[in-house]
Amino acid sequence: MEINQYENIVLDIAQEVVRFLIKKGARRQDAEDIAQDVMVKLIEANIILEEIKLRPWFYKVALSKFYDKYRRNKRYESILYELYNTSETANTFHTKLNNSNLPYEVLNQLSHYQLQLIYLKYDEQRTIKFIANELHFSQAKIKIDLFRTRTHLKKLLEKYKNE
Repeated sequence: MEINQYENIVLDIAQEVVRFLIKKGARRQDAEDIAQDVMVKLIEANIILEEIKLRPWFYKVALSKFYDKYRRNKRYESILYELYNTSETANTFHTKLNNSNLPYEVLNQLSHYQLQLIYLKYDEQRTIKFIANELHFSQAKIKIDLFRTRTHLKKLLEKYKNE
């Protein structure tokens, strides 16, 4: 089998895995990130699996990453909930965002994770490296998520302006 054929097989499997993860409840962007991480892992391992073994391996690793991400997010949400609901000073995060120039309806459409990224980057003036360490993600993922959040926020603001 030539390397081009192998690459095409890997890409096809990655697309299948993205669709599979979306059906399992992952957001599209998370599913694509997971598939990309699995492909990077395959490249870094420097192994060439047979097609018969490649598909199950790809699904197993992707599903494992999805469950890890789900558990991490649930744990993270519970920690944040405890932190923000038990401390009066911690509510300043939400107060600052709510008192900003952004309309509440727009902020309400962003996920908690997106709000946190915006807060840490622009209100707290934290570096990408600091944010990545705090949230236990890679710097590349934080950069991508910040870009996607800014793009999403721009669209929401344009939509809000036009209404």
